[in-house]
Amino acid sequence: MTRSRALLVSGTLALVLLVVCARVWFSARDELAEGIAAEGAGQLDGALEHYQYAMRWYTPGASAPVEAADALERLATAAEARGDRVFALAALRRLRGGIRATRSFYVPFGDRQAAVDVRLARLSAEEQLAQGLGRGATRDELVAEHGRLLALDPTPQTGWALAATGGFALWIAAGFLFLFRGLDARLKLVQPAARRWSAASAVGFSLWVFGLWFA
Repeated sequence: MTRSRALLVSGTLALVLLVVCARVWFSARDELAEGIAAEGAGQLDGALEHYQYAMRWYTPGASAPVEAADALERLATAAEARGDRVFALAALRRLRGGIRATRSFYVPFGDRQAAVDVRLARLSAEEQLAQGLGRGATRDELVAEHGRLLALDPTPQTGWALAATGGFALWIAAGFLFLFRGLDARLKLVQPAARRWSAASAVGFSLWVFGLWFA
């Protein structure tokens, strides 16, 4: 590959990555703004939904997902203080969903995970008793039961998460290399480069799919 073509490929890959990151970053900001507007209008259920989506549009270093997580935690605490256990549970479940949705080979909101599960277990047990569904169990027994159920949620397997990430990168990179090295100026196949980079792209795509499936 000539130097100019290598620079073109590198620049194209960097541009694609920048566009993707920008799309995620702006989507998180938009969802956060929608959540704040919904909360201000008293549409609290809608606010919960937008805040969770803002968390899910996560990019490292972005402030919007963190602000959304703070908002969900704040709404849950306020609801619990006024005795609205149902809404507090809804807010905490949205928060828990956002935490789980952003996990890969690392957990961006991992410092909140255990505390959210503890609060969910306690409030779920209390709501169960309030509804008369305790089945004769004590509060502590129900809290422990809900805690065990929440703990069943598996974290992604690091190996498969890395395979998905690496596979995606290989798929995209090999696809560009196929275009720039596997085809000539008349779009005719150039062997063996075309065969090599198409095979690499297929391997990358397979790793990505299997990584997402098993992680």
